[in-house]
Amino acid sequence: MKPVERKISHEQTLRIAIEQDRGYGPDRTMYKAIDGTDAAPLHPGEILRVDILPCLSMTAAQLATYIGLPRSELDRLLTERASMTPDLAQRLGLALGHGAHYWLALQMQYDLWQAAQIQSENIRPISWNRRRPSHRTRLSSAGTNP
Repeated sequence: MKPVERKISHEQTLRIAIEQDRGYGPDRTMYKAIDGTDAAPLHPGEILRVDILPCLSMTAAQLATYIGLPRSELDRLLTERASMTPDLAQRLGLALGHGAHYWLALQMQYDLWQAAQIQSENIRPISWNRRRPSHRTRLSSAGTNP
């Protein structure tokens, strides 16, 4: 019998992501598709546009005015043409009660996933000594004795 695939809402994806981040899920990956593969995290603008704005019963223009932001700047975020900035995250965090860290974490997850999609075969790990020599080791090797 084949497993039944079902679509889940953005809110369910976010809830699953939070549970997995807290260690409740089978692993600590933030987003998983139904088939278990890594799924792209949602852009913070999409979350705000699809999940939050309808619950606020506000238009984008009203929210922009409320948080003291030009409408064009909020529109760029909502249409996923701009990233979440610390200033915007602070304003949304205060207005919506999530805090700035919530919004910046969403942006970071999105950006890191996007960056991970670029497979560069030209970059290889560098072998290096991670321990810094102590000050005394440098002095004694330089031939200066106190």
